[in-house]
Amino acid sequence: MGNTAHVYLTGSCVPNGSEFTIADQISLTLKQFPNVQYVKIYDQFGQTADMNGFGDSEPLCLDPGFVPSPTATVSLTPSRTPSPTRTPTLTRTPTLTRTPTRTRTPTNTPRPTDTRRPTLTPQWTLAKVFFVDKYRYDNNIQPFTVNGVRWVKSSPFMGTDVLKEFFKGPGNTEYFYYVWRAVYSGFTGYSSVTFSDGIARVYLTGVCAPERIDFTIADLIMLNLKQFPNVQFVKVYDENGVTEFPEGAVDSIPPCLKP
Repeated sequence: MGNTAHVYLTGSCVPNGSEFTIADQISLTLKQFPNVQYVKIYDQFGQTADMNGFGDSEPLCLDPGFVPSPTATVSLTPSRTPSPTRTPTLTRTPTLTRTPTRTRTPTNTPRPTDTRRPTLTPQWTLAKVFFVDKYRYDNNIQPFTVNGVRWVKSSPFMGTDVLKEFFKGPGNTEYFYYVWRAVYSGFTGYSSVTFSDGIARVYLTGVCAPERIDFTIADLIMLNLKQFPNVQFVKVYDENGVTEFPEGAVDSIPPCLKP
């Protein structure tokens, strides 16, 4: 399709932690032909990290930085073996006796209404983690942003776990093969993240020193947190706890990150 080859694999994906996988071999094999510029590789479920995006893509299970959801163990209870049917022995017909007076059957006690079991909430959620494409970022080609995916613990606010993954940086495949990078603008992490009334507040640590002011860590933090519908606004604070608009239903960033 165009200049992109799509490869749909069969079997079961069993990663071994290596940075060089079947995806690298397939890409090298196909890209020897000049008309193949990009290769998208799908797992046995038809899934790939970046199905519609621009560039190469491989199954998530082949990324060493990918942490899969724990697999639940299902215990099967063996079915009960029915007892053999008892064969009645032939007996002499008893003497007919008088039928006793019939006793009235008491009124049936109504059964309680069955309570419906609550729906189980998934323990893990597949969330996006946004970075930048280094080539596009360095050459000022919009859009800069790309995203990988990570499993995070399901909760009313999953932004904290997404930010943990963001500050870990791109995984090995994302970093070396896709050449993705994180933009930190001098910051090294965060001291706390709070969420209430639709507003997420992120308190950064480190020293504010943006490489450029038209696109900074604040842009990536907002993308990472606003992927969740319950996050309406994001306020980012510098290492001194300063942000431009600490109050009100608006986004806010530190003055040092403003253009």
